[in-house]
Amino acid sequence: MRTLLLIALLAVAGCDKALHFGAGLAISQVITEVTDSRELGCVSAIVAGAAKEAMDAAPNPIDFVATVVGGCSVNVPL
Repeated sequence: MRTLLLIALLAVAGCDKALHFGAGLAISQVITEVTDSRELGCVSAIVAGAAKEAMDAAPNPIDFVATVVGGCSVNVPL
């Protein structure tokens, strides 16, 4: 819950990368809950980030990285 609050505060402050981080986190959490697989949650964030950047007129690799970090850092133990 604290992570989501932090992301919301950063988003309000105008930090685009926080929105990408939050999107990856949300996608990963939902998929992990539905499938009970942390790895699938991480993979879903990677796919979503890649798909979103592929559709952008000007893809930004840092946006992709922020999405992946948000989706994979919480679900895959280091």
